[in-house]
Amino acid sequence: MLWAKFLLNPDSMEEEEMRENKDIKKAKEELDKMRQDEYEERIAELIEKKIMDDKAREAYVYEEGFERGEKNAIIKIAKTMLEAGEKIESIMKITGLTKEEIEEI
Repeated sequence: MLWAKFLLNPDSMEEEEMRENKDIKKAKEELDKMRQDEYEERIAELIEKKIMDDKAREAYVYEEGFERGEKNAIIKIAKTMLEAGEKIESIMKITGLTKEEIEEI
């Protein structure tokens, strides 16, 4: 009867019942250990996921910052070329900017 109770709901076992049957007590200890191992494994998975998310976020921010910096440098070059009297077509060819982008400078 004790084994049936244990199998149906291991957490419902009283200390006294487990003292009566050392095998049930050992089974409960193993079950608790397995639960702890699963908990620790889940925590490790979550930590690993956070590390991967952080790295992905850093890579995205770096790439985004690089692209913005590159775009700002190109705009600065185009502005200098406009101030020097270069034709829009030449600026478009050298910088890769569109006519509209150059006219907005």
